[in-house]
Amino acid sequence: MCYVEECDNCSIKMSYYKSTNRYKCNYCGKQVHYTGKCSKCGSTNLIHSGKGIERIEEELKKYFDIPMIKVDSELSRNKDYFLKIYKDFSDKKYSILIGTQIIAKGLHFPNVTLVGVINSDIILNFPDFRSGEKTFQLLTQVSGRAGRGDKKGKVIIQTYEPENNVIKDSKEENYELFYEKEINSRKIFSYPPFSKILNIGFSSEDEERLLEVSKNFYDEIKSQDIELYGPMPSMVYKVQKRYRMNIFAKGSKKKIDNFKRFLKKKLNEFNDTKVRIIVDVDPVNLM
Repeated sequence: MCYVEECDNCSIKMSYYKSTNRYKCNYCGKQVHYTGKCSKCGSTNLIHSGKGIERIEEELKKYFDIPMIKVDSELSRNKDYFLKIYKDFSDKKYSILIGTQIIAKGLHFPNVTLVGVINSDIILNFPDFRSGEKTFQLLTQVSGRAGRGDKKGKVIIQTYEPENNVIKDSKEENYELFYEKEINSRKIFSYPPFSKILNIGFSSEDEERLLEVSKNFYDEIKSQDIELYGPMPSMVYKVQKRYRMNIFAKGSKKKIDNFKRFLKKKLNEFNDTKVRIIVDVDPVNLM
């Protein structure tokens, strides 16, 4: 493979949207016209891979000559359009609804009898102690879309790890067993709710300055009575032209509260105009 189109503003690969014939960054929204040539070497021997909703729609149309519609997170931001899709699907104007995670959350489809989940275990590979919880939550939510009316429902889950406890427990809707395993694991590794986590996030358009500041900041706080990890780059290192680093702190509520007071003084003294620092207590996302 020669090259995969990457966003100039973010350290992330761009997605190809056939409907608009454009590459798009799903982080900053930047779009680039698809020319049919590699932007690096000029080759026309290009391959589009992946399992986006447009690709899934193409595959489904090969086998089913029935009306279908797709919705993603961008379309869902248009409330009126999203509600129209929801109403049309509920009124049986479409037989298949293709969508991202957004359609799994809180929507009632009384006539749905089959739900398919693609790449169900992708979140499990994220470096986040909540990855199992998030996967279980998503799978049980989406499974709940099927069979909500008089007819029975069926759920098909695509996974590379069928023996994974999270996949098995969600398949069997065994909430108690999943909770028992998850809470025991968190207790062993002292993750919440058995501890508190705090993230110190650094960002800057100046990469060299960012690395220097985050390293110096760590050196100035490492003597505190708290577990520290980092500084380390975010999973997506650059977003909207800003490079990102993190320092994570973990400890009891008392230790985190003391550390927060110490941090407040440090941040009041911080005056570097090139680097932005944001403190997030109990972050929802560790990436």
